[in-house]
Amino acid sequence: MEGQKKPWESENPDAVRDAVQGSGLFTGNAPTPSAEERPTASVVPPKTSPTPPPAAPSEQSKAVVVAPPAQPTQPTPAQRFANAVEREFTANNGVSIQLTNFQRKIIQSYFIKIDMVLAEAERKRLAKSEKYRDAVPVKWENVNMPQLAVNVIAFSAIGLDPAQPNHINPIPFKNNNTGKYDITFVMDSKAANTASMCRMM
Repeated sequence: MEGQKKPWESENPDAVRDAVQGSGLFTGNAPTPSAEERPTASVVPPKTSPTPPPAAPSEQSKAVVVAPPAQPTQPTPAQRFANAVEREFTANNGVSIQLTNFQRKIIQSYFIKIDMVLAEAERKRLAKSEKYRDAVPVKWENVNMPQLAVNVIAFSAIGLDPAQPNHINPIPFKNNNTGKYDITFVMDSKAANTASMCRMM
């Protein structure tokens, strides 16, 4: 209507306040939009960064394991003795022999037993007074090896083992003609019968 003032155009402040509050603007009493009028918020999934592939090992990080070279097996003193007996027998008799594994094992037993006997004989020699002591030490370097090789080959061939009880026992004797120690062998009665039977065969 022309000539009629709007409420906010009124000079009365109360009328302006009532008009603003009644309109629902600028207050918490604004009309609630319907479900159709509400804007739909689109859900955007968070961006995920791709997992980087595992880094390849560098040349410096690659550990190279180098196995140490295999050390050659050293023969035992008993095995060296068996080899020395075989060489000594061949060199002094001109006959090449082929020792069996069983015979080699027995010959190694001879070395162990003779080594013990020599050590005991040397201990007794040193226990004597200087006046009665023999000047030649009872050691391997002073043993008559050619004769010992023949005896050890012969006795081991018939199975006489000094490591077995009631078989055979070595005893060192000083040979004043050679200045060496001869190793003689004392056999048990059963061993002597075995040796006699082998000679008759």
